[in-house]
Amino acid sequence: MTDDQAQASPPKHKKIWVFFALGACISWSFQDFLSALTGGLVGNPTPVIIIALITGLFGTGFCIFIHFKSHRFRNVTKRSILFACLAGVLTTIGVAFLQTGFIADQKSAGPIVAITSPACILTAFLSYVFLKEKLHAIYLAGIGLVIVGLVMIALANKGSAPAWFGVLFAMGALLFFAFGTFFNKCAAHSQADPLAMYGTMCLANLPLALICFLVFFVIPSPVCVPFTKYHWIAVGGGGLDLLGSLCLFIAMSIGPAGPVFAVSNSTSALVTIWNLLFRKLLPTPLKIAGMGVTILAVAELSLADLLHESIARCCARRKARKARDTEDKEPTEKDGLLAINHSPA
Repeated sequence: MTDDQAQASPPKHKKIWVFFALGACISWSFQDFLSALTGGLVGNPTPVIIIALITGLFGTGFCIFIHFKSHRFRNVTKRSILFACLAGVLTTIGVAFLQTGFIADQKSAGPIVAITSPACILTAFLSYVFLKEKLHAIYLAGIGLVIVGLVMIALANKGSAPAWFGVLFAMGALLFFAFGTFFNKCAAHSQADPLAMYGTMCLANLPLALICFLVFFVIPSPVCVPFTKYHWIAVGGGGLDLLGSLCLFIAMSIGPAGPVFAVSNSTSALVTIWNLLFRKLLPTPLKIAGMGVTILAVAELSLADLLHESIARCCARRKARKARDTEDKEPTEKDGLLAINHSPA
């Protein structure tokens, strides 16, 4: 194997990041589907608060366990804990901004989701600048296709153009999601024990979740909503969120941040499939087209390393063949000159 091929070929264990990213995507798509059953995706934040609360309580218990069994965990530093806390807090704030945008402008849920879609590009840029993460053209093309597909799915939902406050909340969600995922990558990049980082990120959800729980359920206020038996469906969503977060962190620890974010957040396509299978909701032609583009993009990202290696291998073979042709040609020319010089006058 040549040096170019060695640089182009990541270790084999790093190629499995796509399976963990897809695991996160599947878990979160079921979570979104359960939230939709209780009205949580548009205008009702109750399931999201329950999910964040469950995640935070789990993280608290997990971190207590880590405290008493800290000798089992490696490379847990203050810096890695800070990265994990920032990842959890910023991602939770991003969800809060997104839900606030839905509540502020319920008729524009689709465009608001479309505005947040390019967050994976910003995450990829931050990882490239600060973590020196290499991104080849095939990865960038796949990320772009994911964004196009998600925007098509989002715009297929009935909705008007979002008002200025809806746009502001959507832009805020985009920034918080991008920076939260970037710090998730930083925590994974710190080589700290993944279980410790995972527990810390879950724990970081608790403060904001408790505040929202008090405001929406306990303290009498205009935004206080009744808790019904149907909201217990969101408890299942909390378990799925924990599973999706674990899959995401593992994917971040072995894969490139931008493509991992793009694949794991392609939940809209799967939610459309679950709605068709379980609720008999037929998608519009634009949504079907968006699903096709998203699935194609995920497949392209999954095969990106293989395609990149094949292209690099072909280039290396062409370069070697050209070098051999040059070497074979030079002696022939020299022999010809010698024959001319030694020919009888």
